Amino acid sequence: MAPVAPNEAAEASQELAAEISNLERTAGEIARLAGEGPESAKYGLSLLLMNYYTGAERLFVRIEALFGIRPDRGERWHADLLNRMTLVVPSLRPAVITGETARLLRPLLGFRHVIRNLYFWDIDRAQVDRHVADLPAIHASLAADVGKFRSFLEALAEG
Repeated sequence: MAPVAPNEAAEASQELAAEISNLERTAGEIARLAGEGPESAKYGLSLLLMNYYTGAERLFVRIEALFGIRPDRGERWHADLLNRMTLVVPSLRPAVITGETARLLRPLLGFRHVIRNLYFWDIDRAQVDRHVADLPAIHASLAADVGKFRSFLEALAEG
């Protein structure tokens, strides 16, 4: 289906597994900090949530690079990249994530943008808490989708 060398597919599969492991660790740290006091943990949780989405995006960029696709760098490239991950690219690759996973990730993408542009004292703890509460479902959905995509890569690796 895809013009990817078996060794490249195997390497990419391992890289995706490592990144999912990093995301799992980040999700665990978020869960651990969620019970901390509102002010003491707000900034740490915000940064971890931002890091979580950045890690997910790193997966997507790696996948596009594997298949020879260079991500756009326009104003909406982050949102466009997320949307492209839901697409089947005929004779190249299946969808990387479902539309549902993309729907779950979109608020984190927006939150990451906000965190990068606010001072600590302007961060809304209620918004942080909503993202923290949503993260287990987001992570489960993303990990399942990436697991399926890794199966595709492993089939490519076997030739």
